[in-house]
Amino acid sequence: MVEVLVTAAVTAVLLALTVPMLKSGRDSGRAVVCISNLKQISLITELYAQDHGSFPQGFCCLTPCSLSAPTGGFAGNQLYDLPGWWWFDFLGIEDRSSGGVLWCPSRRPMNSPLGEDILWCNYGINYSIAKWASDAEDGEFLGRPLSKGQIRRPSEMLVYSDSGYGLISWKAAAGMEHPFDNNPMRDDSFYLPGLTVNHARPIHPQQQADALAGRHRGGTVSVAYADGQVASRKAERFWVRADEKGVLFPLYFWTAGR
Repeated sequence: MVEVLVTAAVTAVLLALTVPMLKSGRDSGRAVVCISNLKQISLITELYAQDHGSFPQGFCCLTPCSLSAPTGGFAGNQLYDLPGWWWFDFLGIEDRSSGGVLWCPSRRPMNSPLGEDILWCNYGINYSIAKWASDAEDGEFLGRPLSKGQIRRPSEMLVYSDSGYGLISWKAAAGMEHPFDNNPMRDDSFYLPGLTVNHARPIHPQQQADALAGRHRGGTVSVAYADGQVASRKAERFWVRADEKGVLFPLYFWTAGR
């Protein structure tokens, strides 16, 4: 009996030591795959920028772009996402299957149809660079996408990052909502995973874990910069807040010329 108890105790101790190590190894492996995904996307984006003279459009509705449906049909969920071309359609990335380069392996699973929506809980492109196409307006988030020459600090400006939705910007890093055609479902998905400021704003119920607890160990996010560098960085590094004069900083991660 004593031997059995001792064996059981030793087994319990070994399990207590092994399980966290296995989980840590699994999380680390997913983080490596995530970085690899963004590296591939970043390389494709570099080739696109060389050929077209600018980054891809972040999103384009059918009306201003006069485009037919992309190969594989329109991305997203027809109940929540507008039909049109997204940045990955312009880049020619056709594989949208789960586990493909557009899917973050550390994304938090969602128990709803949105869990299979490629625009939710994967990667987002910087809305200030790859703008929403508009033939009527041009501004910070609308109009033609930027060229590489318009970015003063390419080694520090984000092009892609882990994201609650397919588009992201400094407003998400500030904990602010950004209207997508007045669709509150998508406003609640406009966030940078793991930021403390996310606790103070509405988050879609199916994305609470992703937004509040974060996606990777240590509160990190995977990011790709305008110079092609890809890295894992603390989410709080990109938090946009106001100083004592009300001036927002640091915007140079998010906005060209700052």
